[in-house]
Amino acid sequence: MHLQKDLDLFREVEPALQKDLLRTSAKYFTNRIFGYTIWDHHRKILDHYLDHQQTLDLAPRGSGKTRVGTIGYGAWKAVNDPNIRILIVSDTDQHATRFLNTIKNAAQFHPLILEHYGDLRGNKWSDHEAIFAGRTRILTGATLTAHGANSGAVTS
Repeated sequence: MHLQKDLDLFREVEPALQKDLLRTSAKYFTNRIFGYTIWDHHRKILDHYLDHQQTLDLAPRGSGKTRVGTIGYGAWKAVNDPNIRILIVSDTDQHATRFLNTIKNAAQFHPLILEHYGDLRGNKWSDHEAIFAGRTRILTGATLTAHGANSGAVTS
């Protein structure tokens, strides 16, 4: 099926299927929550993330790595598994925290997230860290942590 047709189907999903798709499809989640169009190269990035737990992906500037990979995929993983620990690193601390804030704003205010996941704000919700509600393990690291590459931050 052509990708654009897939995206059109995303908009026509029955409400009963929405929750399942939000939980099982990073592409659907990223499209519906953030409004990002998932082009073929984005699909390949997301598929690669799904196939490899640890990865480093390089793509040209402006190709949507941050939108789809860091923000879309990172948010999808965090809302569906608050026990996960994701480190967002960018060239500057300001960029990294901006990406984290985009995810936090979606988690806190997006109607679909509120409807299907509830209030996800955990006991830490700051500029550099967010612990998502629903953790079942005691962990030292936040669900999402953001720092600039040269910030000198140490994480565990």
